[in-house]
Amino acid sequence: MRYISGIHALLDLLETGKFSVAQGMNRDFIGNDDYTEEVFDKVALMKSLSHWPEIDRFMGREYYSEWLDYKRRVKI
Repeated sequence: MRYISGIHALLDLLETGKFSVAQGMNRDFIGNDDYTEEVFDKVALMKSLSHWPEIDRFMGREYYSEWLDYKRRVKI
């Protein structure tokens, strides 16, 4: 359950625009590809936020082509 609460905390950081604190979330904090799709789905729900472009850039830096592929697949 450590992963779930950690992921929730990281998503909160993205929602509040605290990208420098969340930096490294993929490798350093989550470190488990089993949660990638769930993380992407939760982040996609933030697309209506005013700082979505910053969230999108952050996710691109954290997940590279996986994030781009996800965005194409779900059309965001």
